[in-house]
Amino acid sequence: MNGDERTVYEQMSIALVMGALTIALGVHKEPTWIEVPELADLMEQGGVLLDTRPAIISGSKTLPRAIAIPGSELEERIDEVPQDRPVIVFGSAGGDSRPYYELLRRRGYDAHDLGPMNRFPRSGVHRHDHDEEH
Repeated sequence: MNGDERTVYEQMSIALVMGALTIALGVHKEPTWIEVPELADLMEQGGVLLDTRPAIISGSKTLPRAIAIPGSELEERIDEVPQDRPVIVFGSAGGDSRPYYELLRRRGYDAHDLGPMNRFPRSGVHRHDHDEEH
């Protein structure tokens, strides 16, 4: 395994471990994801989308106007996230965006959890197509 593959593997492992820990520790509650009408309102207010999926996934395709910061890097790169606008956090699957949403809330951000991109199959961003340009 080369260095790049190890980094991808480590990012994906960290995301899985964080999700498992939030469930095991009872921190994970039933997801309260925002729906499309609320997303539209937040975007009209100047909201910014935050893609917390691992780089191997988000690097291939993300939503327009989204900031891609892998969740495993969010704490060290949090200054890249604007604090003066609503932040809509999304991840890959299940509740993996939840810990990052909660981190932003604890830091004073107006954060909202969109949940996993697989909720929106028509968006096309949930695919693992690394050859397609975005």
